[in-house]
Amino acid sequence: MPKKANPLLALSLYNLVPSCLVCNRSVKNQATVNYGDFIHPYEEGFDSAAKFNVIPLDTDSAVGLGNRFTVGLEYNAIEPIKAKRCKKSFELFQVQDIYNESHGGEIADIIRRHHISNGRYLEELHDAFPALGTIEELYRVAFGNVYSTDDFITRPLSKLTKDVVDQLTFMNPLIKPVKLI
Repeated sequence: MPKKANPLLALSLYNLVPSCLVCNRSVKNQATVNYGDFIHPYEEGFDSAAKFNVIPLDTDSAVGLGNRFTVGLEYNAIEPIKAKRCKKSFELFQVQDIYNESHGGEIADIIRRHHISNGRYLEELHDAFPALGTIEELYRVAFGNVYSTDDFITRPLSKLTKDVVDQLTFMNPLIKPVKLI
């Protein structure tokens, strides 16, 4: 709740959600955010109700050499109530604009890894460093982020990273395909 309209809540820990200056002042500003109408990032995530979809805007970006993308959000029709809350949060905090303007480099890095390895980046990394035994360890080294959705709260851009990785369908070296005879 904005402190201007609710001065007694200005110091309440239940009213404070740590966020960057851009999100809190420039984007949200004085908008009233009613609990339950939006996604509270420290209580829940978008989970399967919504996922990021990245579309390259030029050929260089399509192979990870450029950083021009449009980042959208796809909503899960099976979870309409939560998807609506995700959409409201996505719009209020202008996530699309911020990600398009500020995080093209991170997206380009993931796409580049996929392109140069033909989708086998995780497998190649695992072969080179077998001590990275779990998918969680391997993923963290490969993409600089956490693998488990339960840990998304601990690292910025975790959901975006996971959704881009999933969109590109990197092969998981710890789950080898079964060869049919």
